[in-house]
Amino acid sequence: GSIGNSSSTEITLTYEASEPDSIAFYYKVSSEANYDKMYFYIDNSEKANWSGTVEWTRAQYVVTAGTHTFKWKYQKDTSVTGGSDCCWIDFVLLPADRSLTVAAGLDVETCPTEPAQLNGYAANYESLEWTTSGDGAFSDATIMNPVYTPGTQDITNGEVTLTISATKSGTTLTDDMVVTFLPDSEISEFTMPETACFNEEINVSANVNVYESIEWETSGDGTFENASVLETTYTFGENDILNGNVELTLKVFGCNMVAHSQLVTITGHAEVEAEENVVTCGINPVELAASATNYESVEWTTAGDGTFEDATVLNAIYTPGEQDLANGNVILTIAATGCDTAEAQVNVTINALPTVEVVTIEQTLCESEETADVELTLTGAAPYLIEIEGDNNIYTVEEDGILTVNVNPEATEYTIISVKDDNGCLAETEATFTINIIEMPTPEQPSGEILVAKDQTSTTEYTVLPNENFISYEWTLEPENAGTVVATDNKAVITWNTAYNGNVEIRVIGTDGICESKPSEALIVVSSMTGVGEINASEMSIFPNPTSDKLNITIDGINAKANVTIYNTIGEMVYNQDVTADNGLNINLDLSALANGTYFVTVRDNENVWMKKIVKR
Repeated sequence: GSIGNSSSTEITLTYEASEPDSIAFYYKVSSEANYDKMYFYIDNSEKANWSGTVEWTRAQYVVTAGTHTFKWKYQKDTSVTGGSDCCWIDFVLLPADRSLTVAAGLDVETCPTEPAQLNGYAANYESLEWTTSGDGAFSDATIMNPVYTPGTQDITNGEVTLTISATKSGTTLTDDMVVTFLPDSEISEFTMPETACFNEEINVSANVNVYESIEWETSGDGTFENASVLETTYTFGENDILNGNVELTLKVFGCNMVAHSQLVTITGHAEVEAEENVVTCGINPVELAASATNYESVEWTTAGDGTFEDATVLNAIYTPGEQDLANGNVILTIAATGCDTAEAQVNVTINALPTVEVVTIEQTLCESEETADVELTLTGAAPYLIEIEGDNNIYTVEEDGILTVNVNPEATEYTIISVKDDNGCLAETEATFTINIIEMPTPEQPSGEILVAKDQTSTTEYTVLPNENFISYEWTLEPENAGTVVATDNKAVITWNTAYNGNVEIRVIGTDGICESKPSEALIVVSSMTGVGEINASEMSIFPNPTSDKLNITIDGINAKANVTIYNTIGEMVYNQDVTADNGLNINLDLSALANGTYFVTVRDNENVWMKKIVKR
């Protein structure tokens, strides 16, 4: 059971094992680890303990022959609770019991013409035998569950005693059971009204001499209080009432089956249904929807001060009055009159039209900001759907009244033209606000060395042209682990990471102290430890080198889109081409337009960089 701190709870079982065996069980623990524990004992000797979170696990322990006490205990310490603070055991398998056991089973009642199925039980026996006090016969008197066929004398006597005997090592145990033979069932004094009102609970009853079970049945959809007893009540269902009658039948099951039926005529009643809840907005009239059956007339009434266009029709139109509007709701009742009167009520909720007022009339944003938060004051039920003139989006505003609107770079004035609240009420409106955009120029591309040989230098300086709109600059590397940046005004010194080799993108972002610019165009730098900027040069074949105009580039094993660039010795890119390699790269370049001198050829795919120096003469 449930326990508190410094307490324990336990389950104890004393059991005799007839021979050496084992006990097995599944356990689960959810407790404070190392403090609140589950223990298992055999004869007060601890076998194991568990704590913390342990999912279902099987445990098994050896048990000697004889009587033993098994105990499962959950012990809590002085404080702190962990997990579910409990433990579980399940599927306990006890050692084998080898003692002689015999049972004849329960007494049986059966029909004279039907054999009796016996349900005896015996365990750990050497021989087994059924005997009868009468003149019937067993299908097999040496099995636990034979079939007994009664004899003429058994049926005449009305019952017979059957005995099962089990023997082991000279010891015999016996047990008896009685088979009783039942007479045929007969129904008498069947009582039920021939007519009844729809709302009347009728009594039905009958006398039966003997039966195994009885069952009341209906041809309709009504219900019996208890369909398995002789005297009960029946309540008509909707279909019973609609049909105007229902047939009730009593079936009796015993050695035979007998039945008796009777038709009950039902007096109809008036019914009316109406939509229970209706919502309207402002002073809009409400069209009511109702249906009725078995009625001669209907009449609508109001608990408020509104008016009906015609109160004697099912689908009446109701216009709320001033007090209805002030209360926010009104109860309407429809009464259908026939042989009785039925009523249904409609709760009309009258919601005021939502309103919106802009709190954040004007704000200024940076060019890089794509959305703006506008504070609104709204009435109605949140959330709200806001429509802005010229904007195809419908914006949702929660109860906090914050409208997050997409910024239109081509507009400064925004107009809210409609608001719809969670009640479904829509109101047209005209509420404006202004968003001013601060436009920032984009910094120039950084300049500096694009081929870095880290075995020759560990740092490189880069600059960007100054811009009077910026008071400071932020320098970024991609990837970030390519090195570290120390920036001063429009200059930056990069200390290169010797563990990284490959392309590095350097960008600059300018700020005026309020807004940041967009990042500049990236300066692509190749960082390498191979001296003179050559990377994977042995894997790339370039010929002829030196060259006068044509250049062939070959790389084996590349199967991807790649980019070929050529830089001069001051870092200017003089050639750029995207190519697709299939089972290796093999391309020819025309360099006739380049001036004579030294250049670096770079090939990049998604994973690798190849670089090699060439000379044009």
